[in-house]
Amino acid sequence: MEGKLFMVDRGTYVTARDSNGVEIVFGTIEEFDTYYSGNLDLSGEYYIDYEPERKVLFRSAKDNFQPLTNIWDGVIRDYEDVIADIANMKAKREDPYFGLSRKQAVRYRLDALRRLTYHTITQNMPEWRQIRWNEFVKLHEKVTAGNALNALEQINYDSLPDGKETHAACYKKCIAAFQWIARCIERHERKKIEIAKTKSIDALRELENPDYPAWEF
Repeated sequence: MEGKLFMVDRGTYVTARDSNGVEIVFGTIEEFDTYYSGNLDLSGEYYIDYEPERKVLFRSAKDNFQPLTNIWDGVIRDYEDVIADIANMKAKREDPYFGLSRKQAVRYRLDALRRLTYHTITQNMPEWRQIRWNEFVKLHEKVTAGNALNALEQINYDSLPDGKETHAACYKKCIAAFQWIARCIERHERKKIEIAKTKSIDALRELENPDYPAWEF
């Protein structure tokens, strides 16, 4: 779609589009109020269709059953100001720290860090694999300590190494993988301390994510 537009649809959805086709849509008037830099009271407005090149259709909530009429009468400054603010509104909505206090921003960043660390670990070592490899480690240590395995344990012990590796090589790989997890967690914990020590939201924005060790197994 082309051409500038400001629309309020059914007293809920708010849409703005500039002459380059850049558009922003809000699901509620309250959401629009959160991000718009100006002061435009849309409460009680049911339908506005402002296309400055050709028409302005308007209907307030109390005139719900009246037909829409084109009341075009040139540029409407309030709506033009909204269209001019699209880039600013988009930037605010894409900023996860917008509207947060420092305390809230720290909590948000810590939660994001937790999700990132979990994803980094589990994309290489999903929980089912951690359980399986940990069980193999216990069985291998039982064997190397001179203890016998029962029939089920023996099946599980023999099922993990692929055809190209010995049990000892598989054990070494499992231990290295768990050490990798430990290093990831160590860097996670160091970053938590850095986040907690930040003095401002700008400092949080500039703080990089942990440099997790590479997965090589």
